[in-house]
Amino acid sequence: MMSFKLRTVLTAIFATLSLLVSLTIGYIFSQKSFLAVETEIGHSLMGTASQASDKLDRFMWSRSGELDLLGRMAALEDRFEPSEIQMLLDQLQDSFPSYSWVGYMNPEGKVLAATDGILLGEDLSERPVYQEGIKGKFIGDVHDAVLLAKLLPNPTGEPLQFVDISFPVKDSDGNTRGVLAAHLSWAWAKEVEDSILAPLLSEEKDIEFFIVSKKENTVLLGPKDWLGKPLKLAQIQQAQMNKSSWTTEKWPDGKKYVTGFAYSQGHLDYPGLGWTVVIRQVQSTAFASVSDMLWFNIWSGLAVTLLFALIGWWVSRKIAAPLMRLTRVANQLRAGEEVQIPENKGFGEIEELSRSLREMVVSLTARTKCVRTICSH
Repeated sequence: MMSFKLRTVLTAIFATLSLLVSLTIGYIFSQKSFLAVETEIGHSLMGTASQASDKLDRFMWSRSGELDLLGRMAALEDRFEPSEIQMLLDQLQDSFPSYSWVGYMNPEGKVLAATDGILLGEDLSERPVYQEGIKGKFIGDVHDAVLLAKLLPNPTGEPLQFVDISFPVKDSDGNTRGVLAAHLSWAWAKEVEDSILAPLLSEEKDIEFFIVSKKENTVLLGPKDWLGKPLKLAQIQQAQMNKSSWTTEKWPDGKKYVTGFAYSQGHLDYPGLGWTVVIRQVQSTAFASVSDMLWFNIWSGLAVTLLFALIGWWVSRKIAAPLMRLTRVANQLRAGEEVQIPENKGFGEIEELSRSLREMVVSLTARTKCVRTICSH
C-alpha cells in the first residue's frame, strides 16, 4: 500500500480545499453578476429603444400638427390663392428643413403651389399621397422617392426616402378645395438615432440601432447590410403586443445579442405607423465586465490556493518536526542507545505523546534493571 508523508498530505489538503472554496465562490458570484449585468443592460437597451420610439412619434406628431396649421391658414377667408399658399409653403420649409417637398394640389390633383417650384403644374392624381389625402388625413410609411428622385439634391448619393403626410383642405362650407401634401426626408430618423446612441457609444461598444416597419418587419433604418431586408426575430412580434421588452437572442448571423425592443404607440392624435425600434449589443461585449471579473476570480483563486498551500506546508512542518524527532529517538532506543525522550512543546497531543513515551522508557528501563539484578543473584 502506498504511503504518503504527513507534510505532503496536509499541504495537498489545504491547497485542494482552498481551490474548491475559491472556485465555488467565484462561480456563484460570476453567475449572480452575469444575471445582474444582463438584466441591467437589457433594461437599459429597452429604455433607450422606448426613448427613441417616443422621439420618432413626437417628431411625426409635430410635423403633422404644423401641416394642419398651415392648412387652416391656407383656408382663412376661403381665399385659397396659390401665391399666398406658396408663401406659406416656403416659410414652412425654411423653418423646418426636414420637409423635402410640400405642395398644394387642387381637387383634381394638379399641383398649384410647391416648394422650390418642384412638380409645379404636374398631375399627381395617380400618386398615393393624393389618392389617400383626398379621402382624409393620411400618414404614409417610409418609401423610396419616385417623382422626386432626380429633382431633389442628394449629396450623399444614397436612395432618397420619404414619409408622407397629406389631407384635404376644406372651405367654411366643408367643400374640399384641394389637398395639402408633404414629403418628410427620412434622414431625420438618422438624426434621432445619432442623438439617442451618442451617449451610449461614449461608454459602450458594438451597439446598433434599427427601425423596423410593421409591414413584413422590413428594416427601414439600421446597418447598411440590413436595409430593406426583413428582420426575423420572434421577439419583434412580442414587442408589437407587449409594447416594450428585452431579451438575449441569437440573430440570423449566428451571434447572440442583448436586444431591447420598443413598439411605436403614437402620440396624442398621431396614431403611429407601427414601427419597432430595436437596439442590440453583442453579448460578449455586453458581458465583458463579467468576463473580466471571472478571470479576476480565477487568478485570485489560484493565488489563494498557493497561499493556503504554503500555510499547509508550514503547519505540516510544525506537526511533522516533533514526530520526526520522536521517530529518531525511537530508532536510537531500538539500537540499544540510552537516550532521553525530548519534550515537544506546541501541540497538546504531541506533548502528551512525548510524555507517555518518556514514562514508558523509564518504566522499561526500571524493569530491565530489576530483571538483571534478579538474574545476577
